[in-house]
Amino acid sequence: MRIVSRVVLLFMLVWLVPHAALADSIAVGDTIVLQSLADISTGAGPFLATVNGDPSTAFVSLCMQADVGTWADIGSTLYVEGVTDFATWQSPDEGGDASGRNYLSSQTAWLYTQFRQGSLAGFDWSANASDALQWAVWQLEDQKSIPDGESYSTLANSFIAMADQAVANGFSGIGDVRVLNLVNADGSDAQDQLTLVPEPASFELLAMSAMALFFISRRRFALTGVREIA
Repeated sequence: MRIVSRVVLLFMLVWLVPHAALADSIAVGDTIVLQSLADISTGAGPFLATVNGDPSTAFVSLCMQADVGTWADIGSTLYVEGVTDFATWQSPDEGGDASGRNYLSSQTAWLYTQFRQGSLAGFDWSANASDALQWAVWQLEDQKSIPDGESYSTLANSFIAMADQAVANGFSGIGDVRVLNLVNADGSDAQDQLTLVPEPASFELLAMSAMALFFISRRRFALTGVREIA
């Protein structure tokens, strides 16, 4: 029984550690600088986002808003006003509700999660794939429709189809995906970005698993005098 418990706990740790490591270290009040990662025509992501000027914090984001902000925002210091499940200041004809909020869809959350995990089929970091991914997000959020006849149109529609299929197969909610509500230094709205923030339950489970392994090892040492190397 002790061996089975140890195996289960080890499995939990193996599963949780990569998920925690993938999470972005960013919070309300932090600063962020965006750098374009591809020569794309959307005027949007993917971007390399650096937090508080520390390169070790960098992660890859995508735009959650269409037609917000300008190219001048790229390379400028932006400020995190919120870490939420919605983009701010979207009109009703671009996915916003009565208060201007555009809530993150399960499809967008799935797509961004696959992208961040490096498992999104068809994404190869080319300009075409980058355009396709950004347009897919905009369409999923009811902000823009993927245009016909563009070089990226077919791939963008395939991303949409995969996201819809994932939800049809049981993916629900938004997982660890959140929206960074960004503003400029003067308080004006900047283009909100997608990020990964681990759910508190994941950290709690990780801590409990680690503590359980520690006490199992300690108890064995107390009974046998032999310290077990995990």
